[in-house]
Amino acid sequence: MDTDFAFEKLAELIEAIRESEKLTQWFGTLAALEEAERKDSVQSMAKKMSLEDEPEDVVASLWLLANPIVFAAVKRALEEPPEE
Repeated sequence: MDTDFAFEKLAELIEAIRESEKLTQWFGTLAALEEAERKDSVQSMAKKMSLEDEPEDVVASLWLLANPIVFAAVKRALEEPPEE
């Protein structure tokens, strides 16, 4: 996965989380977990989605959240008001 693709998918993920109450709650649940638990949870969900033939780009963006630095960046972006 190249960096432009990863950045684009993360931006789409952030927007999707902002627009969906269900995804906002899911992200909040992940944020409340310890780092190791969060990583395990994200990886488990990504594996499940991959087996269920979810779109590759969606699964790829989810895998990125397993990285604590990426997760923190997404969390920070969600805490800031959206750009108009």
